[in-house]
Amino acid sequence: METEQKVRDLIIETLAKKELSKKQILDAVCARTNREISSKALNENIMNLLKEEKVEIVGYDFNIYEGKKRIQSIRSEGVVFSLVKRDIVNMNILMKKFGSDIPEDSLEACYQIKRAMNRKLQSMNDPNLNLNNVFNKTYLLVNSQDDTHRRKLTSKLAFVLSDEEGSDEMFKQMIDLIMS
Repeated sequence: METEQKVRDLIIETLAKKELSKKQILDAVCARTNREISSKALNENIMNLLKEEKVEIVGYDFNIYEGKKRIQSIRSEGVVFSLVKRDIVNMNILMKKFGSDIPEDSLEACYQIKRAMNRKLQSMNDPNLNLNNVFNKTYLLVNSQDDTHRRKLTSKLAFVLSDEEGSDEMFKQMIDLIMS
């Protein structure tokens, strides 16, 4: 089982540098261990990390099809993973990207913010709260403010979406305010 832990640690170390596809993770782990790692062992470790919310799926790498024009199947090797980074600093960076003039950065940040918001909403266990409704109202509230208030709101939003102590309670308060 020491090998499984080593594979797990290597996956985390590899993803700490950048987002990678399953194929790229396998190649990196094999290179670091100087031996073959079975796809089964890699899958099991990635699935455990997904369950523990240590990693998340962030995209798909179409380069695995090597120029094929007609793609008829989804290959797991193309699934792109990233470490989950939900501390206040990373959430603040995400909020800044969300307000970016670069559409790709803003769109990716939007997806990550929605995922973080969805995770918080699920923990509240309130069937009356809809992710899109909460997100849209939050977006409208933040963007209807002058620059000073917008900065303050985005900082608070970064905190409530983080995993910092006290963030869950403040998130509930924010939802009450936004939904009223």
